[in-house]
Amino acid sequence: MSNDYSTFARRMEMLRMIPEEPSPPVSTRAIWEKLNPHFPCHKRTVERDLVELSQHYAYYCSEQGRGQTWRFLKGRKEIAPTSTAVIALGYLQARPYLQQVLPAEVYQGIEPQFAEAEAVLQRHGSHLSAWPERVRVLPGLKQLQKPAFNHQVWVTLTQALLLGKQFTALYAKRTADHPKTLRFSPLGLVSKGNVHYLIATANDYTNPVIFALHRISNAELSDDSIDEHIHFNIDEYIANFGWTPAGEIILKADIAPAIAQRLEETPLGDEQKITPLDGSDWYQLEARVPDDQETKWWVYGLNHHIRVTAPPHWVDEFRENSYKMMALYQQ
Repeated sequence: MSNDYSTFARRMEMLRMIPEEPSPPVSTRAIWEKLNPHFPCHKRTVERDLVELSQHYAYYCSEQGRGQTWRFLKGRKEIAPTSTAVIALGYLQARPYLQQVLPAEVYQGIEPQFAEAEAVLQRHGSHLSAWPERVRVLPGLKQLQKPAFNHQVWVTLTQALLLGKQFTALYAKRTADHPKTLRFSPLGLVSKGNVHYLIATANDYTNPVIFALHRISNAELSDDSIDEHIHFNIDEYIANFGWTPAGEIILKADIAPAIAQRLEETPLGDEQKITPLDGSDWYQLEARVPDDQETKWWVYGLNHHIRVTAPPHWVDEFRENSYKMMALYQQ
């Protein structure tokens, strides 16, 4: 989860914890202690967030001993504040992303605020209310449809991941005829495109493995905790699995005029150079790019509008696959 969206979710959960008059106020420490298991942060971060958010929401601070307490004014606990439609619009635009990456119980906790945000836009009659119907974000490349999976699996999995608990479920391997019951110790969750992947150990094995979430069914939370001695770093694991670049390369290629124009407008990266080829209307491309599968897929997508000339291991791969493709079409 990116820092921006993590901050957003943390603040929404904080606002949900603040009571409304005439209920007793809540202290900064109480908010921090309830928040920290799900959104680890310093107490000072919570204090800073509460002060900043109080400028936009109808709650106030009272001094109590050495600490501070917080409470909404009666009838004014609107997480999407009526004072501005801009913030309400921001909530609604972030909703599709948050639904995919937040634990189920956290998303359910802030879900009522999305309804409030919709009401705010309609009630204010703001010109912003039409914005969600006029703007769309489309993927740059062809994306497959989302695989179907049981929502209860997502609820159980995210709860197990948050609490450090094991869970049992059926898992259908792509190559297996029947699903198999496994005991999972969840270690991480990765969203790649439209597919969610669970990183976990299974049964008595200690090496983490990646499991496609849509192949998991009949999940049940266990009281057993995961092995706390397992060393796991999600970024290191993703890198070793090949989902992040192995490094960088200098890509050199001959490209068609239309591709050259496109890359002049939207470069591959900061280090890119495009020069005319002598005696041709084509151009020579030189750019520093990630040495990863996604960049190769981009090259494949250009078909006969590009010819890779460096690095050598890329040239060999594209040449070999071109021969294989040619053989398919000659059948």
